[in-house]
Amino acid sequence: MYNNIGEKIKGLAKVIAWIGIIVSVIAGLILIVEGSDSYYGGGILISVGIVVVVVGTLVSWIASWFMYGFGELIEKTAEIARNTAKGAFSGSITEKMEYDEKLKILLGLKENGLISEEEFAIKKQALLKGE
Repeated sequence: MYNNIGEKIKGLAKVIAWIGIIVSVIAGLILIVEGSDSYYGGGILISVGIVVVVVGTLVSWIASWFMYGFGELIEKTAEIARNTAKGAFSGSITEKMEYDEKLKILLGLKENGLISEEEFAIKKQALLKGE
């Protein structure tokens, strides 16, 4: 129920936007039809109906951006938490680049059979600890 909440919020934002757009169009069309049937002041109802269609559609669409953005923030925050929980490198960019370069060298040694899997794991842990 609470898994992938960011994705669910983004989906809800889309649904609410479409409902708002549909309601705005229907309400606007009702006002336009009522205005065209009216003997007195029909022009005002037609104008209001057009405004409701245009403004209501835009407001529904734009308002959904905020809810969608909130869902995106939650999704990205959860992704960052997952990445950091896996023991992802946490240091400066320079340290990260140095770590990546050393790891690439270790992978090359392992792939060429110059070090074993166990030696690779030990050296990788030492790299993570900054040794």
